[in-house]
Amino acid sequence: MRQIYLEHINLFMLSIIIGGTPKIFIGTDEEIKEKIVELKGGVLIAG
Repeated sequence: MRQIYLEHINLFMLSIIIGGTPKIFIGTDEEIKEKIVELKGGVLIAG
């Protein structure tokens, strides 16, 4: 649970840094996981 929480915080900060929106974290666990994967993919491409 702690790891998931930290991951959410890191991605939350990352989304702010890259001009994203924290709203991606609103939804069911599955929806959030999918959005996290999309965000990570976008970050990898952008990075």
